[in-house]
Amino acid sequence: MIRKCKIRIIEINGKRFPFGGACNRYENIVRHVVTDTEEYNHVKKREEMIFNMEGNSGEKTIGISRSLAMTSLFPLFYRFFRYLRFRVIIPEVSDKRGWDLKNAEFCFPAEMAHGYMYDLLTRDPDYIFLPRIRGVKVENSRNYNVFCPFVQSEPDYLKSAFPGLESRNVLEMNLDFSNGYESEIEKFEEIAEKLGSKREEGKNAYFKALKDFKELKRKIKKTGENFLRDLEKEEFGIVLFGRSYNAFSSHANMGIPEKFASRGVLIVNLDALPYESDEGYSNMYWTWGEMITKTARYVKKHPKLFGVYITNFSCGPDSFIISYFRDIMGDKPSLILELDSHTADAGIETRIEAFIDVAKSYLKAPVSKEKKKVSRPITKLENGELKVITPDGNKFPISHEKVRLVFPTMGEFSTKCLAASFSYHNVKTDVCPEPDIEEFRLGRGNSLSKECLPLQLTLGSLIKYLNGNSSDDEIILYFMPETMGPCRFGQYKVFIDLWLENNHVDNVALFSLNSENAYAGLGLQFKLRAWIAVIVSDVLTDIENTVKVLAKDKHEAKILLKRVKEKILDSFANDSLYTFFRKLKRAANLIASIEKSRNYTETPKVLITGEIYARRDEFSRKRLEDVFAENGIITHISPVHEWIYYTDYLFLKKQTSPNSTHIDRLMKRIEILFKRDIEMKVKKIFKKTGFYEVCMMDVEKTIGAARKHLHPELTGETILTVGTALSEIGEKYDGIISIGPFGCMPSRIAEAIIKKGILKKTFEDPGNAPIIYIESDGNPFPPIIESKIEAFIVQVKRFKGYNLS
Repeated sequence: MIRKCKIRIIEINGKRFPFGGACNRYENIVRHVVTDTEEYNHVKKREEMIFNMEGNSGEKTIGISRSLAMTSLFPLFYRFFRYLRFRVIIPEVSDKRGWDLKNAEFCFPAEMAHGYMYDLLTRDPDYIFLPRIRGVKVENSRNYNVFCPFVQSEPDYLKSAFPGLESRNVLEMNLDFSNGYESEIEKFEEIAEKLGSKREEGKNAYFKALKDFKELKRKIKKTGENFLRDLEKEEFGIVLFGRSYNAFSSHANMGIPEKFASRGVLIVNLDALPYESDEGYSNMYWTWGEMITKTARYVKKHPKLFGVYITNFSCGPDSFIISYFRDIMGDKPSLILELDSHTADAGIETRIEAFIDVAKSYLKAPVSKEKKKVSRPITKLENGELKVITPDGNKFPISHEKVRLVFPTMGEFSTKCLAASFSYHNVKTDVCPEPDIEEFRLGRGNSLSKECLPLQLTLGSLIKYLNGNSSDDEIILYFMPETMGPCRFGQYKVFIDLWLENNHVDNVALFSLNSENAYAGLGLQFKLRAWIAVIVSDVLTDIENTVKVLAKDKHEAKILLKRVKEKILDSFANDSLYTFFRKLKRAANLIASIEKSRNYTETPKVLITGEIYARRDEFSRKRLEDVFAENGIITHISPVHEWIYYTDYLFLKKQTSPNSTHIDRLMKRIEILFKRDIEMKVKKIFKKTGFYEVCMMDVEKTIGAARKHLHPELTGETILTVGTALSEIGEKYDGIISIGPFGCMPSRIAEAIIKKGILKKTFEDPGNAPIIYIESDGNPFPPIIESKIEAFIVQVKRFKGYNLS
């Protein structure tokens, strides 16, 4: 694609400066410098190979986008459909009219995906292939590799943005190459069958296409070999980091490869290099993240290679991966370029020229400092008991007086209930105070400030705790759950580990609860007590928010509730479960004694759902419940036990337990029965307060409500947010608030999907069902959000009034 840049000449003090070029071509022409950019630009060669469509013919047509995963996998699908005698149609441009149809603020590559779909639809193919691709296995990776949520959910938010797709022959398929390409043969047989071919034809077509695809990947590696050979004659070379859809696509990379090539600097895409034998990064479950960190280690070791990293504004994975990239690179210079739809060439040109000078200076006097390694305590399960092992080899049980378990706050009362469950087993605990502006500033000041808010607050809470509780004699276990993606939550532990190492903190280890450490080695009794703590805190939080609205004497009610919570915490920490339930009934009776000023049923209610931390943490949600209480509206918050039931659901569906046995799943079903029995028992006790109605959690129902709008293959909070909003609005609640941290991928996908689903649940007389979407970045809500909240309050009251009438 020829850009035809308009060059303007600026004259200053008799000197003429060209301005406006996207690369160095004009300067080369004026100075008679001959630079064969084709030879220097290996990134362009990759794109030409990926989208080579020679021999494209056939009576029937099938459309394939050139967005996201297709910038790597297109050759596989192209050849598969060609062997089935289809002519493949792809969009030529990302039409900006499609960008305007998106239902949420997506990153630049996802925005471009909307534009590609707009262009593809104008070409009217007989079929449109819209696969849902979970991930691709990275060679020699220790992790299960997946794509980010935006890539995985592309079909869902595109169908939300383009209602016309419902009337098209859209061919969807869930594909997961995380276990190798051969694992998906049956899926391609099914695709062939849907297109009118025999399954055997589909199988043969896929084997041929896969053979061609592997040959193409070898050719890409060959360009890397040629690059390294040419590098021997050059001063240095650039390795382009990023993803194939933002760094290696000429539609998205702002001509950056050409900018280097026109200056006589070799540049190559990272996947052309032999990075496979290098280490990745701890718990790096993102496919491209693993490739990036592996290649970073390769580049770090090579004396003539430097990294240029293309990222995009609000890229969720990169908000963490860039820190790991810089950690690997150490003192070796690298360049980070953040692009979006508004990025101008001039700033990029300046930074590239400066970076070339930096690289040349580094080669003259390279700096190489060995990173100081910090030995820290670790936790290990030995003979059924969790041990804390210090760097000098000492072993202590988790209940030892030298060990202290510290919790960041995720809902003050909820966290204290969990801590009390540990205290019952003689574990010393501390709960960090509810985060405030100090923790927020500490967290942002010790990170890139691009990470999601929960990371900043939990990191800031740890730093504040260490500043005020520094004791070399004590071993601190900081509670930090871990997960395997695809959202950013699984990176919190990795990032905080990196911070501890970089700041030479040697008496802190991170700790989470899971089956691998036998739930801290405290057994089933602890697991049972912790489950009760979750249910009690979830229900009591909703009761407290209800009392704020219904109590006649709100001041006295607040004092009584504080006393009730103290009694519950004390009982959790000290009493048997039999005694605890007796005291819980007394606590419920105390709450029942609060005099009401109005009827529970007739009072409007809203639900705060969305990302689990932002909705549970008081600082993150800016105590929205108090705003609604002042306006006579009861606020409930989606419970933590919803998420726990969802993880059970994923286990039973083998989505998180592919190797589980029938016995494993049978045991899980029995465990769920016990959980539900306790849930019912706790909720029945609190029903007697008159401030609570029993509503048993039904994850299957929630997922069912979302299924036709969002496929359950995308694991995480998105489907719970979507399902809850669509099933509860107008039934149990008169309004929904979906809240998440700024840039939260699951929250933005949920917003895009709900906007489509909620249209089908429009109530004629009261109008659209009240729902608002809020992103919290830790700062006070801006005026536009406050205005939305005010309008939402009016809508909720109107909606409730209509339902009552």
